[in-house]
Amino acid sequence: MQSTIVLKYAYILLIFLWSSSIIGQEKYMGFVSDVGSRTPVEKVLVVSSQSGKTSSSDKSGFFQTELYTGNIATLDNHYYILNNVFYFGLGKEMSFSLYSLDGKAIMKKKIANKGTITLPKLPIGYYVIELYSSSNRLMFFLFSNGKTKSLVQRKNTTTPIIQTDSSLVFSKKGYFSRELFLPDKDSIFFINILKEEYDSLDYFNELLRHEAFVMLHSSPPISNYGEVMSIKALYDINANKMYYSNAKKYKSHYVFSKKILGFTGSNLDFYHTQYGSSPYRFLNLVTINYYKNIDKYVFEFGAYDQVDCEGISKTYENLLETSFFGDKLFFYPNNLKWKDCSDVPTIDSEEIYFGQNYQALNLENGYGFLRKVDVKDLSDTYLGRHDVVLLNGVPNDLSVISGIITTKFQTPLSHINILSHNRKTPNMALRDGWDSPLLDSLIDELVYLKVESDSFIIRKASIEEATLFWNKREPHSPVVLEKDTETTGLIDLNNQGVSSVKLIGGKAANFAELVKLGNIPVPENYFAIPFYYYQKHIKNNGIDTVIDKLLNEEKFKTNIEYRKLKLKELRNLIKDAPLDQWLINAVKNRIKNFSDFTSFRFRSSTNAEDLENFSGTGLYDSYSAKKGHS
Repeated sequence: MQSTIVLKYAYILLIFLWSSSIIGQEKYMGFVSDVGSRTPVEKVLVVSSQSGKTSSSDKSGFFQTELYTGNIATLDNHYYILNNVFYFGLGKEMSFSLYSLDGKAIMKKKIANKGTITLPKLPIGYYVIELYSSSNRLMFFLFSNGKTKSLVQRKNTTTPIIQTDSSLVFSKKGYFSRELFLPDKDSIFFINILKEEYDSLDYFNELLRHEAFVMLHSSPPISNYGEVMSIKALYDINANKMYYSNAKKYKSHYVFSKKILGFTGSNLDFYHTQYGSSPYRFLNLVTINYYKNIDKYVFEFGAYDQVDCEGISKTYENLLETSFFGDKLFFYPNNLKWKDCSDVPTIDSEEIYFGQNYQALNLENGYGFLRKVDVKDLSDTYLGRHDVVLLNGVPNDLSVISGIITTKFQTPLSHINILSHNRKTPNMALRDGWDSPLLDSLIDELVYLKVESDSFIIRKASIEEATLFWNKREPHSPVVLEKDTETTGLIDLNNQGVSSVKLIGGKAANFAELVKLGNIPVPENYFAIPFYYYQKHIKNNGIDTVIDKLLNEEKFKTNIEYRKLKLKELRNLIKDAPLDQWLINAVKNRIKNFSDFTSFRFRSSTNAEDLENFSGTGLYDSYSAKKGHS
């Protein structure tokens, strides 16, 4: 098998050298593959747009074709550019120079009275070519589109320029045809073609045309986006490779990364490493939306993503290189920190949703208490499952609630819209919602909200109708979290792991897994306090009876201000109650009165925190103890 491969490429090299020796005759060769299956495609018809010559790919996808035959000697006193090759027949020896517009020299050489020069592939923009001798000087401009096709405009000379667009056209039944504008002379290249229909499709590395976008797109089956289609893309920074995932099959970046890219961590691990500034980050993750009414493709990062302007620019460049988007591709900076990223063309929501005040996102209905929350205060605001929240922005996440109204328009695959779809809760956007007299009149009231495709209904509701709805829609089997209230003493984390959640909580259990790895820096002198002492603290001080009373109090369930007050009182009661003296002495002995370390950090760890499907972020406070502090 190996000898066959060697012979094949020896054959290709022989053709390449032979064709290079014939002046004026160009042969192109390469391989044709299916962009979806990434396998060779045989019997693809290859036609030269210039000569009309045809060829066909073999079983390995290999093809070769002749493009142009001519005699360079007939070009005396003329010059032209064909496929990035500069042909000249000047009749005298001259100096050749290629400059960028800022005067930087890209290429310089002496040329004879006739011949060729292969030009480098140039980034998009204008360039200057200068030909000069002791008695003559010619100058003209070259425009490069950043790919393979160049146009030449003459200045300060009367000698004609021949402008030729040369390409190969690939076609086969069952596939979309593709035209390739040719690269440098005598190139070996690889080309993908798109099948008209796929039985199974995971992703494309190259997005060849709008039909490919349609194959990948998926929007929750919910209605009125003003004809918007969405896909998700992942740029592998290390491999310099783009993945356009099939959103019908992979609902999130995480699921695709786990199934296709081999990511082995949890959803929480993925969030911290691939959306943050972690040294383990290897992906830039974007959603691309096509807005039919403005005929533009718009990519955006999650508003919580820590990507910088350089990362955005690099992602934009790779999207351009691997897609058909061209000048229809724009970046939507949905976080103010990106508004000054000037290396990419941007678009704002005013242009995307021009003239639109209402956007239906998830066509559902529900009951809840209407809360008005500034998005910047969201992390410090308690929202219960029977709340409908009005926000002056689009957050990256929300706890389980009864409905969402945002004043900023959302994208079909935004995280909170997917959450709303999965939870079957209404979700809508209303530009003037923050100042709406109707909504203001209902703040803190129990309301009924129904999101329809072209309008919405919101009104006061009774607790009776709401309770009937909640009893019908909400799960009736409570989730009871396990806890070990028998084990005493401080727990050595060297002997614990993820199975220890019921003893020391999720955070301590996951920390123990890091300790096991042995190659990740962790804080020294670590230990955990088991649930036994919390349970003892609550029971011995009579706090458990206070909790039971609150949970059975109707006003506590339905009045948010009263609930906030009572929860504050409960927290103070827990903090003011005396701690177990044995526990105090055990902790003091463990830290040795700061003789080995000058500070310690006390972190929360419960069986309702740092879990696979629930992070618990913001539920508890952390504290530091430093030597010398009272």
